[in-house]
Amino acid sequence: MKLSFLGTRGYTEIATRRHRRHSTMIVGYHGHRVMVDCGEDWLGRLEALHPQAIVLTHAHPDHAWGLRAGAPCPVFATRETWDHLPYEIAERRIVVARRPVRIAGIAFEAFPVEHSTRAGAIFTHCGTEVLTADERRLGARLRAMARERGVAAAITHDGLSLTLRA
Repeated sequence: MKLSFLGTRGYTEIATRRHRRHSTMIVGYHGHRVMVDCGEDWLGRLEALHPQAIVLTHAHPDHAWGLRAGAPCPVFATRETWDHLPYEIAERRIVVARRPVRIAGIAFEAFPVEHSTRAGAIFTHCGTEVLTADERRLGARLRAMARERGVAAAITHDGLSLTLRA
């Protein structure tokens, strides 16, 4: 499985060399491509990415408003996310929290996350702290917390690709 982070910037005017574009990621697995999120500055750029499906984590502009003109494929999101999108999508699919679903051959599971009063997130989060603070200092704190918990963690950035192996 390959994760390609095409955009990692939150809904802020601040942009850096590593965080230029709003949130979107492509999950690739055995020839399938699922796009996760489609931030506002991806509006009009979807066809070039050729997703078979799109998963929205929540309804914020930096994660979902690139779909204001529609989508070339089915779009999956929780009912809470659909309730807060101010536009229509032709092929809406509802994802139920804590119930795994296969999307283009890839298993996804929605987890309720308190992110704001307007939208429940699935599994990602972007933050302006990475854009406005010292990324090295934050990265060191993140790695220390990950070591304490026995997991791997990293601050993502535009253009980062990770290959996950079982």
